[in-house]
Amino acid sequence: MSRLVFTLSAAVLLSGCAIFDKDYQKPVTDLPPSKRLENELSAAAQSIERSLNVLAAGKLSEQPGLIDTAPLVTPEGGMGGSVNLDWVGPIAPLLQKMAEISNYRLKILGKEPSIPVLVSITNKTAVVADVIKNASLQAKSKASIMVFPESKVIELRYTPNKT
Repeated sequence: MSRLVFTLSAAVLLSGCAIFDKDYQKPVTDLPPSKRLENELSAAAQSIERSLNVLAAGKLSEQPGLIDTAPLVTPEGGMGGSVNLDWVGPIAPLLQKMAEISNYRLKILGKEPSIPVLVSITNKTAVVADVIKNASLQAKSKASIMVFPESKVIELRYTPNKT
């Protein structure tokens, strides 16, 4: 009887020394091939995502600032109206159309490139300010758009060719 008590107490004491790690994962070599492949794909996807985030941050630093649409959609800004739009073509006529809708005037600066800056915008109900912002994003480095609500002017600035 005393042997049994001694054995049980020794077992209880020794089990307290055992390490139970809840986060323990089997080494990769012990995993089945499908699980190992899944882990490798997951690691590769995370690496790609980090690389894409770095590239996106670099691109944002190269691009001109985005148009802030908040002051444009106010009654004073005059670009809060909705339009039905299906446009694929040069940027200047699109901006002229948006200027007419919102009682602005279009001012074009710089020489229009020989290959026109094309944009594609298809929205059933889009706010005029958002259409202009979308066009600005699509123009990328070929042109920039500035909106001056105080003077009711939309400025299209073509960037010079770097040849």
